[in-house]
Amino acid sequence: MSPPWSDSRCSMLETISPLIVDFLDVRDWTRLCATSKDTRKRLSSPFFWKILFQEILGLPAAAVDGDHRQIAAAAFSFLHRSRPDPYAIEQRLWGAVSRSRRLWRQVRQLSLIHRAVLFERWPHTGQLARPESKDLEDWIVDRTLPDSIGVQDLDSFEMFQDQICIGLPETACFWRPLALTLQGYQSHSLPLAFGCLLDTLKSLDIHGADIVRFPESFLRYGQSSASLGLLGTRGSLSSVCLQQSAEPVCDKSVVATTKSSSRIGSHTRSASIPRAVSPPPFPPLSQLQLSKCRLLVDLECVRPLVNLTTLSISECPHLHSLAPLSSLSRLRYLQIVSCPLISNIEPLASLQQLQHLGLSRCHAVRSFRPLALLGRLGSLDLSGCIGLESLDDLSSLVRLARLDVSSCPSLTSLDSLDRLASLTSLTISGCRQIPSLSPVAALRKLKTLSASDCVLIESLEPLHDLPGLDQLFVCQSHPGAGLHTAVAAMESHRAINALTPTWIMFQCAEVYGHPDPGRQ
Repeated sequence: MSPPWSDSRCSMLETISPLIVDFLDVRDWTRLCATSKDTRKRLSSPFFWKILFQEILGLPAAAVDGDHRQIAAAAFSFLHRSRPDPYAIEQRLWGAVSRSRRLWRQVRQLSLIHRAVLFERWPHTGQLARPESKDLEDWIVDRTLPDSIGVQDLDSFEMFQDQICIGLPETACFWRPLALTLQGYQSHSLPLAFGCLLDTLKSLDIHGADIVRFPESFLRYGQSSASLGLLGTRGSLSSVCLQQSAEPVCDKSVVATTKSSSRIGSHTRSASIPRAVSPPPFPPLSQLQLSKCRLLVDLECVRPLVNLTTLSISECPHLHSLAPLSSLSRLRYLQIVSCPLISNIEPLASLQQLQHLGLSRCHAVRSFRPLALLGRLGSLDLSGCIGLESLDDLSSLVRLARLDVSSCPSLTSLDSLDRLASLTSLTISGCRQIPSLSPVAALRKLKTLSASDCVLIESLEPLHDLPGLDQLFVCQSHPGAGLHTAVAAMESHRAINALTPTWIMFQCAEVYGHPDPGRQ
């Protein structure tokens, strides 16, 4: 029900309407809109709302920056509404919660006290198969979760694809998980205060979600202690948030006089209020996986994640920039797969601790020069990069042990490969323009070579004297290649010279490695 007025002078009533909308009928609204000029003046007074803020939240108004009128109304709406869907004004509360740890602790405590109310307004209360379960996925009914889930005692924070969820309640910001898995998440946004999870979260896996971007609370992490309100919480809780009476707590007397607001409830001290604990200076999150997030448009969420060591991004077709990654100085493992709009990899040049890099099927990348600065790389996957024409930019990667350049149709030679003396595994399957394996002869540490569907290569002679080569993958997809003759000659030579026998497998590129995108 919406209020039946249009007078702009009553704009302050629009703010408090969520407090009382469930308790008033049309006649009551008519009386309310006819309030006196003095009452309207009182409602527009910041001092009035600071008093009400303290009564509702049990905190002094000075503890939180922001519009106390909207935060107070939002808090009351959240704690006392009967309908399952939140009012729009409640976003003001969660935005403030994400900026103030003191307010976060207080709202969490109030949610614990009101847990029964938060649960009972969920329309699926009687459909829980395991109401005592400590696994998040067991609480999903009809793709929804109750508001009380944020203060539920959970051990597992995993949501898999067989349990699709259309959104997380804002109370999810009260979780203290070390690992969180969200699969099949179908909302376009995460909770506003989702960034509060960064206090404890070490591993985050989001798969198949429809999110467009991460909330600003991720970016705000790391602000000064003062702005986050890290001072300890003192004082008492207001029973206006503790009452669970059937009678409306905020009736017409609330908007009639400031004096009545001081009698809304008495104060009650709670012994279970958690002690103030400052969050770490930087998020402890070390592993982040984003896969099949088809609507995700940027990676600004990773800027404050300076402790990140593992980052995997796959099949995010709308991502176009890697600029936010430049701040991840501790990153050691980075995998980017099938992100067709990414063309500039300059930001990767600053990732000096990187040991594994994958840029598989990133078709828009044309220049690989920034990779020359990644001297610690031990593993590099450029499979399916149709813009890769030569290996010259990789010649300085002397620590490289594994290299995958399969299905790179523009790669015409293996020149400069002889400088990568540490290579133990090389994959060139599906590179149809490579005419010779001659540079491979210098790779004395090579143990595994995958050369399936390299149709121009007819001789394996450069491999004859490689002392450690024990696996060779080839295929006979080209009728005139004479591959069997080359293989027989290689086996005979290694037997005569007492070299390690090579296990040779005849496999097509579609079976081993990556299919050639040039065929599609």
